Amino acid sequence: MKISQNKATKVIAVILLALSMLCYFVICPKYVPDITAFGVSPRAIPNFCFIVMAVLSVGLFLETHFKERSEKKHGTEPKMIDINLKGLALVLFAFGTMIAYQLVVYKVGYIITVAVILAGSMLILGQKNKIVIAACAVLIPVAYYCFFTYLLKMQMP
Repeated sequence: MKISQNKATKVIAVILLALSMLCYFVICPKYVPDITAFGVSPRAIPNFCFIVMAVLSVGLFLETHFKERSEKKHGTEPKMIDINLKGLALVLFAFGTMIAYQLVVYKVGYIITVAVILAGSMLILGQKNKIVIAACAVLIPVAYYCFFTYLLKMQMP
């Protein structure tokens, strides 16, 4: 699928702006407590990063918009890029996997959720060896769980 580089950049800028606003207004207030200790909230650094991300995405959009206007004014053809639909589908799968993980991990538990997602991801990304898939899907989540629970004394979901 061919698309102009300017349109692709504008779409990316809008997506980044939407994600930064989502993180700033929804995700950060939900998951990061607003406990002000020593005059600084734990939300200070994440919120700063989301604001910077929003400003930079608006800047990217405006830069691309003015570049596009300049190309039209001078009559130059915009650069076309080829989007690999299979690669785009894999990116969307990865994004969907992250969302599914967040929705399921607190209800089902860390080990089961990560084992299923890891095995499914390995299958979709092309791993053929079932022994490797099973070993990784079981050993990695258990090792992480043990590391955080027993060595670091942190409670996992």
